This record gives sequence, structure tokens and C-alpha cells, in this order.
Amino acid sequence: VGMLSERDVVRAIAETSSVALTTKVSDVMTQRVIRAAPDYSMELIMNRMNDHRVRHLPVLMGSELLGVISIGDVVNARIAELEGKSSQLRDFIETRRFNDLYRQIGPAAYESGVKL
Repeated sequence: VGMLSERDVVRAIAETSSVALTTKVSDVMTQRVIRAAPDYSMELIMNRMNDHRVRHLPVLMGSELLGVISIGDVVNARIAELEGKSSQLRDFIETRRFNDLYRQIGPAAYESGVKL
């Protein structure tokens, strides 16, 4: 049917002053709502929010409202994704350093009987 945001309320107050406070929601709400589906990627949702300058997207399956995703949800998911990638890169670098060190001193240390 539509969605009412803070922007809708502020616009209504700017246009009609205090009359907006007694106006029906249906007269003020956004009727052409940008939406998402449950199978949308976070990248697609982020791009839709950015392109349409919205901070909330209703998530629909057919005509059933499953929930609303906010820009905060998107930011938190992106941070978690980047932290996971950062952790993987750190692990890769540490493994690489260990392997390089082992190639340099490991075999000789084991062959000579030196205890580390």
C-alpha cells in the first residue's frame, strides 16, 4: 500500500505546517515503495538504497511482508563480511610467513638436531 518515513512527515509539515499532524497517513506516505526480495544480495540492497536514497526497504515474498531491512542492517552485514575477509587474510599471511620461515631454517634445524 505504501510506507511512511520521517522524510514523508517532514515534507508534509513543510508543505502544510501543523495541518500535517492531523492528515491521514495515506495522504502523506510514499506509495511507490522500493522493495527487496529475500534472495537479494546485500550488495544489491545496498545499491538500491543508495540509488533511491532510502534507508529502509520492505522485504516481500510475493505480497507477503517478511520484514524491513535498514541501512544499519546493511552496514552491520558489510562490516561482518569485511572482518571475516580481514581475518582470512591475516591467517593466510601468518601461514605464508611460517612456511617461508620453515623453508629457510626448518629443515636444517631438524637435520642438525637443534631444539627450538
